[in-house]
Amino acid sequence: QNAQHQHQDVTFLFVNQGESMQSVSTFLETQGLNLSNVLFDSGGQLAQKVGSMALPTTLFYSPEGRLLGSHLGELSEASLARALESFDQNNSMSAHQADPARNLQKCLTANC
Repeated sequence: QNAQHQHQDVTFLFVNQGESMQSVSTFLETQGLNLSNVLFDSGGQLAQKVGSMALPTTLFYSPEGRLLGSHLGELSEASLARALESFDQNNSMSAHQADPARNLQKCLTANC
């Protein structure tokens, strides 16, 4: 949540593959989290598309949709900060007009 507020030029997508919408909503509420772009992929289509074999998986994409890096397992706040810092230094993740959340939702529903 902190990273989402501190890096508003980056779009964060949170894709859940295991729990129901109600379970996720309850978890977010009890943890006091207010996250944007919480999506659901109950069929595991996204994991298949990106080749993710473990949960959680963190994927870093450029605004053009190029995979820049990945991290398997839990991602600490410090690790996320380092990754975002390196992207900022390389100007790889800049503000853009595209809506990755909408594109991902289209992909999941259209089996792209």
